[in-house]
Amino acid sequence: LQKKDDNNNEQEKQNRKKDNTDTHEQIIKKEYTFTKKPSMLWIMVFTCFVVLICLFVIRNKQVVAKLYPIEDKSISKYGYIDAEGIVVIPYQFDKALRFFGGLAVIKKVNKWGLINTLGKDVTTCQYDAIRWFNNDEISGGDYDFDEYGFTEGLLAVKKNNKWGYINMSGNEVIPCKYDVSYAFSNKLARIEENAKYGFIDKSGKEVIPCQYDFAW
Repeated sequence: LQKKDDNNNEQEKQNRKKDNTDTHEQIIKKEYTFTKKPSMLWIMVFTCFVVLICLFVIRNKQVVAKLYPIEDKSISKYGYIDAEGIVVIPYQFDKALRFFGGLAVIKKVNKWGLINTLGKDVTTCQYDAIRWFNNDEISGGDYDFDEYGFTEGLLAVKKNNKWGYINMSGNEVIPCKYDVSYAFSNKLARIEENAKYGFIDKSGKEVIPCQYDFAW
């Protein structure tokens, strides 16, 4: 009888040991499953990151491209060539200025506009004049500035005899409604209305009213 009890006790121990082993294996399996999912997640995150980088490089390829304006005097038209002398943007403009920050000012039918280095319009040729950061007005004739471009992301343009501002996407962010407007500096731009000067901020808000005979 004692021997039978001993056998029963031994059997119970083996059963408990088996149950513990099964439980341990289940825990390990769960932990493996838990740690496996974050690994796949990180792979997906990394893949998305690489794709975004590639898209950014492709989209901004025109910014790093170096193109130079050139004139075909036989047809009196301007285009752009690369550093190897290959015509990248065909001869089609009445005037073409050098690229700055991935954008260039071009002229067609006595109106000015902007293109990128892919030759695509950033803004159509609709402006009577533009103003570079040194506050020189470009409205006709020949221009050969060493430095020019947007100031604080905005460019003064003239349409229908009034001045306003466009951004680097070609959007008119401040309407053309001033008699004269100048380049931004320290988040303010000088404007002129009825022969009086004042200042606006980048939202177009009149920070200092046009009440001065002169301002700089």
